[in-house]
Amino acid sequence: MKLQKAAAHPASPSPVEHAGETSLAHRAGTDRSLTGVERGRANGKYAHLIRQVFAGQVMLLDHCLAPLLDTVPAGWCVLVAGVRGMALGIHRAVGPSDDDAPFGEIVRLPALVVAADGSLAAQRCRRLAVPADVGTTMARLLGAVDAEGADPWDGCDLVRATVARSAPARDRVVIDGGRRAAVATAAWHLVTGPADGDACPAPRLFAKPDDYFEISDVADRSPAIAEELAALVAPWLGMSGASPRDADAAANAWRAAWSAPLSAAAVGDASAEGA
Repeated sequence: MKLQKAAAHPASPSPVEHAGETSLAHRAGTDRSLTGVERGRANGKYAHLIRQVFAGQVMLLDHCLAPLLDTVPAGWCVLVAGVRGMALGIHRAVGPSDDDAPFGEIVRLPALVVAADGSLAAQRCRRLAVPADVGTTMARLLGAVDAEGADPWDGCDLVRATVARSAPARDRVVIDGGRRAAVATAAWHLVTGPADGDACPAPRLFAKPDDYFEISDVADRSPAIAEELAALVAPWLGMSGASPRDADAAANAWRAAWSAPLSAAAVGDASAEGA
């Protein structure tokens, strides 16, 4: 499959013809030598190219899935999964970057699993999941035993979670965004910035599942929730870039972010389908 050849709309500028412009748009998102204003102008100028190429890639991949699944021999397990998202302008940034804020468009990834026995046909898991879940699920489908770990960030078998509904549901997912972090629950998605004295924006809070694209920041209307979720990752963010001698303290702060008690209002219904 040559996904790079996917074009968007016939009337749109060809991504091949404008390869230089597309690379400039990529540079606008990653080159720290550009000022914020310059980066914003470059993103604005070339955002349509990035969106159109992205849409073309998705359409081509979608068309490739059916022939792929028709070709796979019976008895095989198939996994098609994304590895990271990409900013498409919803939060004033377009294109790949090494400093993306962990909004849903970056961290919410697709994963399509086809089980050899058909047990996952027409099933959709809406529980809070992490990438390790996909590996654990595939290991179980391929016959591995005791593939699940004990920690909440360890992989969970999505077959048990979706079909048998016997797996315990996570009440949160803590997301490492480098200089930023996010906490996702069934009811909320909080994005917070660095706690190292650098420019530190106020935590932003979005209601789930209604605000799918994280447009409406409700931190000022639900300050207690924003404060509770931000407090989970504040100690760990404060240790970002810690020296090796502080590695144990940083690990403990990370573990606490996953395990500290949360109020029912902050958690929502973690086991509900559609969360």
